[in-house]
Amino acid sequence: MIDPLDGDWDPTAYWSTSNVGEAVPGVLTPLNWSLWKRGGEAGLRAALVAVGALERRHGRVPLRDRNRVMGLFHGRLAANVDFMGRMGDRLPATSGAAIAEQLLGRLPEDFVSRPTSRRLPAIAAAYPRAAAAAPKEVRRVHDATGPWWSSHIARAPRLNRDEARALWRLAADRFVVAMSTHITCVFATVQPAHDGIVRLCAAAGRPDLVGRLTAGLGNHAEVDVVADLWAVSRDRISLDEFLARHGYHGHDEGEIASRVWRENPHPVEQLLDQYRDRDESPAQVVRTRAVERSAAEAELMAALPRWQHGPAQGLLHVAARVIPLRGVGKVSFLRVLDVARAAARRNGELLAAAGHLDDPDDVFLLTAEEMFVDRPRQDLVAERRRQRAEHLAVTLPTGWRGRPTPIPVADLMVATGTMLEGIGVSPGVVEARARVVLDAADLDFEPGEILVAPYTDPSWGPLMFTAAALVVDIGGELSHAAVVARELGVPCVMGTGSGTRRLRTGDLLRVDGGAGTVEVVGVAP
Repeated sequence: MIDPLDGDWDPTAYWSTSNVGEAVPGVLTPLNWSLWKRGGEAGLRAALVAVGALERRHGRVPLRDRNRVMGLFHGRLAANVDFMGRMGDRLPATSGAAIAEQLLGRLPEDFVSRPTSRRLPAIAAAYPRAAAAAPKEVRRVHDATGPWWSSHIARAPRLNRDEARALWRLAADRFVVAMSTHITCVFATVQPAHDGIVRLCAAAGRPDLVGRLTAGLGNHAEVDVVADLWAVSRDRISLDEFLARHGYHGHDEGEIASRVWRENPHPVEQLLDQYRDRDESPAQVVRTRAVERSAAEAELMAALPRWQHGPAQGLLHVAARVIPLRGVGKVSFLRVLDVARAAARRNGELLAAAGHLDDPDDVFLLTAEEMFVDRPRQDLVAERRRQRAEHLAVTLPTGWRGRPTPIPVADLMVATGTMLEGIGVSPGVVEARARVVLDAADLDFEPGEILVAPYTDPSWGPLMFTAAALVVDIGGELSHAAVVARELGVPCVMGTGSGTRRLRTGDLLRVDGGAGTVEVVGVAP
C-alpha cells in the first residue's frame, strides 16, 4: 500500500516547512492532504498569475507531482523555495534571495538569485489590477462564507451518503476559491505594504519603529476572537453566541481531523476564569497601541526629509487599511475547512454504520478518493495508522535539498541552550518563567508566564492575551502570533526554530521582542 504522505517531489529543489508549517503544522492526515494538495497549490498559482509573475499556462495544478510548488515529506507540508525564488526574481522591489530568506529565515548556501525583467510588462499590467481588486474580493468572500459555514455546519449531521459526498466536493471547490483570494490579497497588498514600511523605516534610520507602526490598527480578525471571549467573561454575550461566531477555531485548526471549539468548547470555558480575573480589556490594550502608533508616525516623520512626508503618510494609510486583510482571508479558508471537517465526519459515521470502518474517525486516514468507495477499509486504515506512527516518530529540518534526513524525535528532546535567536516582531523586554505548551487545548498555563509554542493559530489568541511574552518556533513578521502580539502589546520572538525543545517549563527567561533574543537567566529546578 502506497503512503500518500510521502510523495515523489522534485529531487533537485530546495524545500522548506518554515512558512507553510504555520498553516498546517505537524503530520497531516491523508484526508486533510487531499484538500491542501489541490487547494494550496491552486491558490498559490492563481495568486502568482494574478500579479503577473507566473504565465497563465502554468496557473493550473500540475499533473506530475514533481512539478508542484507544495509537497509532503513524512507527512509535513513543504514549499519549493527555488520556485518561489524564481518568482521573486521576476517581481520588482524584491528578489529571489529575499523571498528565500523570508521563507527560511536564512539563505541556503547554494541558492542563486537571478533577477530578470522578462515578466515586467505582464506584471506592470496585472499587479495594479490585482492590488485594486484584492481588498474588495477578499472581503466579499469573507462575508459570503460566514452564513454558508453556519448553514452547512447545522445540516451536516443529517445528511445521507450522497449528500455528504456532495458537501465534501462543494467544500473542496470552495477551498480553492478561498485560498486563491487569500494568497492573492497577501501577495498584492499585505506583503508589499508591510515591506514598504520596513524599507521606509530603514531609510529613515529607524528600523525599530516597524513593530509600533504595524500595530494599533484595531481591526484584526485575530484580535476579534480575544475581544469576544472577553465579552463572554463579562456576560455581554453568551458562550453560544461566541461559538456561533468563532466555533470553527480550535487547536490545530488547519487539520480537519482535529476537534474545533464548536465540537469541544471545554478549552474556551477554562479560559474564561483567567479572563474574569484580568482588569484591562483587549479594547483598552488596542487603544494604547493606537496611541503608540501615532507617536511612532511622528517619530518617523521627524527622521525623514520633508519631501518624503507625503509619500510616507500615503504608505502608512494604505498599510493600516490592508495589513489586517491577512486575517480576513484566513477566516474564509478556515470556515471552509470546517465545513469539509463536518462533511468528513458525516461520511465517516455513514461508512462506520455500513460496516466499512471500525470507527467514524478512521475516515481521516483515507484519501478523498478512498472515502468515496463503499467497501471495507479496515486493512487500509490499519496500514495508514502504522505509517502515521512512523512519521510522528521523526521530525524534519526546516530546510533541505532533495529529500530530507528524518531526525528521531527522541534525539531532539535532550537539547538545551542558554540563548536563542529569532525574529523580533513585537518590542519589549520581559523576565518571567517559561511555560512550554505544545497544544493550545492544554491549559496548564498561568497568566504572566512566557508562552513557548511551536506555532500559533487563532485558537491560541485567547491564551496569548494572558502571557507575559511569546516565543514561537516558526513564523515571521506577518504570522498570527506576531500580529496578535503587536496588537496586544506582548513582546514576541518568532522563528527560533527550536524553542520548544531547548527551553523547559520553569526556566527563567529574558525575552527581548525588539532584538529577537531569548536568554535563559535561570534554569528550571
